[in-house]
Amino acid sequence: MKPNFFISSFFILFLLMFNNCDFSRTNRSPVNDFIIDSTRIGEIRICNKISELSELFKSTSDTTLEGDEEVSWKGKLINLPDDEWILVEASWIDSTSIWRITTNSKKYTTINGYKVGDHINKIKLQQDKIEYSENGVPAFEVKSKNVSFWVTIESKYSDDFYQRIEKQTTPIDNFEIIDSNSTIQTITISGSCKNRN
Repeated sequence: MKPNFFISSFFILFLLMFNNCDFSRTNRSPVNDFIIDSTRIGEIRICNKISELSELFKSTSDTTLEGDEEVSWKGKLINLPDDEWILVEASWIDSTSIWRITTNSKKYTTINGYKVGDHINKIKLQQDKIEYSENGVPAFEVKSKNVSFWVTIESKYSDDFYQRIEKQTTPIDNFEIIDSNSTIQTITISGSCKNRN
């Protein structure tokens, strides 16, 4: 069984308690680096080399993430001001390329207007869809015409959602079960780099 990437979100919260590195950039030309689309979060792009992060950011720390069956893969943690961060991950089959990017930063906004801190109800109001992970990991996929991405919400709300969904015997709109007070805590994009190396 392949490891599940979302396990890393819980590892990173632990790491951040002990890592207070200051965030700063190297001297590079600025770009519109607060955009999230299907290929990037800011300047960090899926399938770029993970080693190139040291050229973009002065302060990065290496980490190792673990999944099922004791499989592990490499990652880099970028610390931002105000306890915000970006976690960049390689893959268990490719240790050099970026396969997954997660952030808890409110500075980054998806091309369809979502950011960390937004209420889940905003997704419903914009008539986008949300689906939940069925493999035991508390995460939700937001699907729209422009971009799809994964989010986490507060643990008390995600726990309540999964408890309620287990009791459902007939199909139901996910928005009817997710607490409207829940907010986006992290945003994740990912992609396969198998044919790009």
